[in-house]
Amino acid sequence: MKENFFALKLILRFGTIGAVVLAVLAGVGTLSLLLPIIGLAALLAALAAGGLMFLLCKSYVELVSIVFQMVH
Repeated sequence: MKENFFALKLILRFGTIGAVVLAVLAGVGTLSLLLPIIGLAALLAALAAGGLMFLLCKSYVELVSIVFQMVH
């Protein structure tokens, strides 16, 4: 079944790497937007945004993996 769905294959293979990349991008984006406004407190917001993004993306990858294992 995995051979029929290219996106599913990509999520299962590169999901964790993608979660890390998106988390870093969210952290850097948050830092660059908030640094001129609130100063060094933006570091805390950037860490929170990156951590939350990683958790959300990683949980999606785990959910896809569980559903794939149940169906397959």
